[in-house]
Amino acid sequence: MAQLKRRDFIRYASAGLGAGIAATMMRKANEVINTRGQVLQYPSGYNAVVYGDLSSGYTALANDGSVLFQGTCQQGSGTCGIYEAIQYVLGQGYGKIGLLGNFYPISSPLISEQDPQIWLDGYASINLSQGSFHFFLSIREFLSPTIQPLWYQDVGVVNDVLSKRWSFSQDPYVFFDSTSSLIFANGNQAIGTPSAFTVSAWIQGGSNNNGGYAVSYGSTEKGKVWSINLAFGNVYFNSLSAPIPSSPFHVAAVYDNGASQLYLNGRLVASGSMSLSYVSPAYLWIGNLPIQSQQGGILPVNGKGVIENVQIYNTALTSSQIAQLASSPTQDPVSYPSLIFWALYRYIFYMGDLVTGYGFQRMGALLESGVF
Repeated sequence: MAQLKRRDFIRYASAGLGAGIAATMMRKANEVINTRGQVLQYPSGYNAVVYGDLSSGYTALANDGSVLFQGTCQQGSGTCGIYEAIQYVLGQGYGKIGLLGNFYPISSPLISEQDPQIWLDGYASINLSQGSFHFFLSIREFLSPTIQPLWYQDVGVVNDVLSKRWSFSQDPYVFFDSTSSLIFANGNQAIGTPSAFTVSAWIQGGSNNNGGYAVSYGSTEKGKVWSINLAFGNVYFNSLSAPIPSSPFHVAAVYDNGASQLYLNGRLVASGSMSLSYVSPAYLWIGNLPIQSQQGGILPVNGKGVIENVQIYNTALTSSQIAQLASSPTQDPVSYPSLIFWALYRYIFYMGDLVTGYGFQRMGALLESGVF
């Protein structure tokens, strides 16, 4: 019969949830480990167990002692052996799987049954990424609360948010009518006064000939510093413009000490000189910026106006980095050291900036005929 050494059990269990639960780990370990033999005979009540970490690899064992998987998270199904254990248990009809350690799945294989009778228990963290997120969604209702989902990159407040609550969404979660917006304030100037910056966002929406603001920096009382807006069939970054692609599309605006560029779907479509004048207060607006009469945000397409995965950097990104951002609406940041704002990420349901942790204020529809 396969055996797991006591010291490995403690190491993998502690890796799953951190040093703060060391006492709990020891208590649980003493419940299932034969301390005189210093080995863990297969835990009773489990049909399969999966354990490991990045340095030593992962092992999935069946309750008959056979090895279901052994290797890295890049091998097999790409789930560190979790999927292999699930398939084994489903083959038995139903059962429980124990997880111990810190898992970094990279793929999303499909679970074969509509409503699988499985339970995943233990002490572990599952570090999610773009590639593995749908796999997690398919099993999340079968997970014990002691299985902690985290984001694979510990950046900003992402994992602080996830450690407090499971905050996930499979689809874009903020929908805009033509006059609503989110306002982000972080002091008098929400993102500072950078001499170089890049703004990246995905947009599902149409042209509003009265403005159609999508992402902007400024205030109603002092005016805008810069904006990305849709009007008269074009996408504008202040004075730069190009025809609107079919929706949804990616837009990136780059400013570098007076030089500016506009990218659509990863392709450079306009460039030129630009003079910016920073005002105070200046807030970040996602959706409508109501600074003139009959002003509105993007027009919904098929009933939905969506602005998602907004990322702002305090540097001018390269064309290759922008092409990477344009590759998917769920693309991760491409330069964490220069990332100053990250919001509306498709997978994480958090109404705020995932870097600073500050939240948004929601502005409802204003009178379109008003003067502001």
